[in-house]
Amino acid sequence: MVIKWSRRGRFLACSGFPECKNAKPLEAPENSGKKCPKCGGDLLVKSGRYGRFLGCSNYPKCKHLEPISTGVKCPQDGCDGELIDYPDCKFRLTRRPEPIPCDQCGYPLLVHSTKAEDDDYLTCPNCKATIKPEPQSAATVDSNE
Repeated sequence: MVIKWSRRGRFLACSGFPECKNAKPLEAPENSGKKCPKCGGDLLVKSGRYGRFLGCSNYPKCKHLEPISTGVKCPQDGCDGELIDYPDCKFRLTRRPEPIPCDQCGYPLLVHSTKAEDDDYLTCPNCKATIKPEPQSAATVDSNE
């Protein structure tokens, strides 16, 4: 097995590729502390094609999966759920949300910038306003004084 790179990061692959297509993740999945409701096994935080999710440790015998919640309430009218990778409602985001309301229009969330050099900026999906949030450490220093 050799370490290789893909668009989703590093992984272990067989050196005999393309004849042998065996591949495994480089890091072991972390335990979420939850139990599988179907078989009682541990739910592990795994990464897949569409992002991170919770999967049963007894896979392939048990194929239970759960999405990981972002902790951000859905802004769509009439929906009281939270945003996850595939919510039941029709609201979708292509960027990671933060539960910070927009100062300009009051929209209940902001999303991270798509450009790597602007990653510390947040954008409102409603009015397109861009803000740079204050670092948490500066707020902690001010509260202690």
